[in-house]
Amino acid sequence: MFKVISETLVWWPVLFSGVAEDGVVVENKIELRFRILDEDAIDDFARSTNIILQGTQEAASAESAAEDRPAPSILMQRGLSPIVRDWRLVAGANGEPLPFNEGNFQSLLRVPNVFAAILSAYSACRAGRAEVRSGN
Repeated sequence: MFKVISETLVWWPVLFSGVAEDGVVVENKIELRFRILDEDAIDDFARSTNIILQGTQEAASAESAAEDRPAPSILMQRGLSPIVRDWRLVAGANGEPLPFNEGNFQSLLRVPNVFAAILSAYSACRAGRAEVRSGN
Protein backbone atom coordinates (compact mmCIF):
# COMPACT_ATOMS: atom_id res chain seq x y z
CA MET A 1 0.00 0.00 0.00
CA PHE A 2 1.29 3.47 -0.90
CA LYS A 3 1.39 5.95 1.97
CA VAL A 4 0.93 9.69 1.46
CA ILE A 5 3.31 11.39 3.88
CA SER A 6 4.15 15.03 4.46
CA GLU A 7 7.93 14.76 3.96
CA THR A 8 9.99 12.13 2.18
CA LEU A 9 13.69 11.88 3.10
CA VAL A 10 16.01 9.65 1.08
CA TRP A 11 19.73 8.81 1.24
CA TRP A 12 21.20 8.96 -2.29
CA PRO A 13 24.74 8.73 -3.74
CA VAL A 14 26.37 11.75 -5.35
CA LEU A 15 29.29 11.05 -7.67
CA PHE A 16 31.66 13.71 -8.96
CA SER A 17 35.01 13.72 -10.72
CA GLY A 18 38.11 15.21 -9.19
CA VAL A 19 41.88 15.13 -9.46
CA ALA A 20 44.13 13.57 -6.81
CA GLU A 21 47.43 15.16 -5.74
CA ASP A 22 49.33 12.86 -8.13
CA GLY A 23 47.22 14.04 -11.08
CA VAL A 24 45.07 10.93 -11.31
CA VAL A 25 41.41 11.56 -12.13
CA VAL A 26 39.23 10.04 -9.43
CA GLU A 27 35.51 9.54 -8.95
CA ASN A 28 34.41 10.79 -5.55
CA LYS A 29 31.32 9.47 -3.81
CA ILE A 30 29.35 11.01 -1.01
CA GLU A 31 25.79 10.40 0.14
CA LEU A 32 23.25 13.11 0.75
CA ARG A 33 19.93 12.89 2.51
CA PHE A 34 17.52 14.54 0.12
CA ARG A 35 14.10 15.92 0.91
CA ILE A 36 11.88 15.07 -2.04
CA LEU A 37 9.97 18.19 -2.99
CA ASP A 38 6.33 17.83 -3.90
CA GLU A 39 4.85 18.99 -7.19
CA ASP A 40 3.91 22.36 -5.69
CA ALA A 41 7.49 23.14 -4.61
CA ILE A 42 9.64 21.71 -7.41
CA ASP A 43 9.07 24.56 -9.89
CA ASP A 44 10.25 27.19 -7.41
CA PHE A 45 13.31 25.07 -6.66
CA ALA A 46 14.11 24.66 -10.37
CA ARG A 47 13.79 28.39 -10.96
CA SER A 48 16.04 29.24 -8.02
CA THR A 49 18.78 26.81 -9.07
CA ASN A 50 18.68 28.13 -12.65
CA ILE A 51 19.13 31.67 -11.31
CA ILE A 52 22.07 30.47 -9.20
CA LEU A 53 23.67 28.76 -12.19
CA GLN A 54 23.30 31.91 -14.30
CA GLY A 55 24.61 34.11 -11.48
CA THR A 56 27.72 32.00 -10.83
CA GLN A 57 28.52 31.89 -14.55
CA GLU A 58 28.14 35.67 -14.81
CA ALA A 59 30.31 36.21 -11.73
CA ALA A 60 32.98 33.89 -13.12
CA SER A 61 33.04 35.73 -16.44
CA ALA A 62 33.09 39.21 -14.89
CA GLU A 63 36.46 40.92 -14.56
CA SER A 64 35.79 41.79 -10.94
CA ALA A 65 32.99 40.55 -8.73
CA ALA A 66 30.85 43.11 -6.99
CA GLU A 67 31.81 43.46 -3.35
CA ASP A 68 28.22 43.17 -2.21
CA ARG A 69 27.54 39.99 -4.17
CA PRO A 70 27.54 36.81 -2.04
CA ALA A 71 30.12 34.15 -2.89
CA PRO A 72 28.87 31.45 -5.29
CA SER A 73 29.11 28.79 -2.57
CA ILE A 74 26.75 30.82 -0.38
CA LEU A 75 24.25 31.15 -3.24
CA MET A 76 24.52 27.42 -3.95
CA GLN A 77 24.01 26.54 -0.28
CA ARG A 78 20.94 28.75 -0.10
CA GLY A 79 19.56 27.22 -3.28
CA LEU A 80 20.11 23.64 -2.14
CA SER A 81 18.88 24.17 1.42
CA PRO A 82 15.30 23.08 0.59
CA ILE A 83 16.51 19.64 -0.51
CA VAL A 84 19.73 18.72 1.35
CA ARG A 85 19.24 17.66 4.97
CA ASP A 86 22.35 15.63 5.89
CA TRP A 87 25.37 13.83 4.50
CA ARG A 88 27.55 10.77 4.87
CA LEU A 89 31.05 9.91 3.62
CA VAL A 90 32.30 13.53 3.90
CA ALA A 91 35.53 14.06 5.83
CA GLY A 92 37.92 16.90 6.58
CA ALA A 93 41.57 17.04 5.55
CA ASN A 94 42.45 14.99 8.65
CA GLY A 95 40.14 12.16 7.54
CA GLU A 96 37.67 12.71 10.38
CA PRO A 97 33.97 12.81 9.43
CA LEU A 98 32.67 16.35 9.04
CA PRO A 99 29.35 17.20 10.65
CA PHE A 100 26.70 18.52 8.29
CA ASN A 101 26.21 22.24 8.88
CA GLU A 102 25.96 25.42 6.84
CA GLY A 103 29.68 26.24 6.91
CA ASN A 104 30.84 22.74 6.04
CA PHE A 105 28.23 22.50 3.28
CA GLN A 106 29.51 25.75 1.77
CA SER A 107 33.05 24.32 1.91
CA LEU A 108 31.89 21.24 0.02
CA LEU A 109 30.18 23.42 -2.59
CA ARG A 110 33.50 25.18 -3.30
CA VAL A 111 34.85 21.87 -4.62
CA PRO A 112 34.71 21.77 -8.44
CA ASN A 113 31.89 19.70 -9.96
CA VAL A 114 29.98 19.19 -6.69
CA PHE A 115 27.05 21.55 -7.25
CA ALA A 116 26.22 20.11 -10.69
CA ALA A 117 26.61 16.56 -9.34
CA ILE A 118 24.18 17.28 -6.49
CA LEU A 119 21.59 18.64 -8.92
CA SER A 120 22.03 15.61 -11.18
CA ALA A 121 21.76 13.16 -8.27
CA TYR A 122 18.66 14.91 -6.93
CA SER A 123 17.02 14.74 -10.33
CA ALA A 124 17.73 11.00 -10.55
CA CYS A 125 16.51 10.44 -7.00
CA ARG A 126 13.29 12.40 -7.46
CA ALA A 127 12.59 10.60 -10.75
CA GLY A 128 13.17 7.23 -9.08
CA ARG A 129 15.83 6.11 -11.54
CA ALA A 130 16.72 2.80 -9.94
CA GLU A 131 19.57 2.12 -12.36
CA VAL A 132 21.41 5.15 -11.00
CA ARG A 133 20.98 3.99 -7.42
CA SER A 134 21.83 0.34 -8.09
CA GLY A 135 24.97 1.28 -10.03
CA ASN A 136 26.48 3.00 -7.00
